[in-house]
Amino acid sequence: MRLKSQSVVLSTLLLVVACDDSTTPGPIPTSGTIIIDSRVRDNRVGGFSFARATIIFSPNAESLLPDIGVMVQINEQGSIIGTFLAPSDFPRPTFCMLKQYSTIDSAQAYFQAVAEIPETSYVDLAIPVNIGQVWAVRTRDNKHAKILIRNERTGIDSSSSTERTLWGEVEFQWAFQPNGTRQF
Repeated sequence: MRLKSQSVVLSTLLLVVACDDSTTPGPIPTSGTIIIDSRVRDNRVGGFSFARATIIFSPNAESLLPDIGVMVQINEQGSIIGTFLAPSDFPRPTFCMLKQYSTIDSAQAYFQAVAEIPETSYVDLAIPVNIGQVWAVRTRDNKHAKILIRNERTGIDSSSSTERTLWGEVEFQWAFQPNGTRQF
């Protein structure tokens, strides 16, 4: 009898734990800070999706594309100039520079104060990317986001003995408006 009641208690406990919905994912964030880079991993490159608030690697089984990705800008001699951002479905007018500041504190104050993205002309590339820039972004599904460039780095990966691979990395703070308006 004791073994049977222990089994009932254990089964009930397992059922309660299995039905606990406290691990259910909450709503998708509409703001944050992220670092994206141009490194190729398993023949896939990553970019940022504002609607999903995450990095998406392409190609993928769901045929999802990120909104934006990082690329490295080089000069005619092959030397690195810096990084830039591009839409995953280039060419598509995606970026509008709102302001550029020499200090991150000034850029942060402006970024937080932007209450509406202007309806203005957008360009295909955010080039060059520099710390202290605030950009408006039109997403693949014609929604709006704003980003503040917090850091950018470039380098050369020479871990392979046969080829040099350029890489770029951009850290940005972002806010996304999922309802389709330009108001934040």
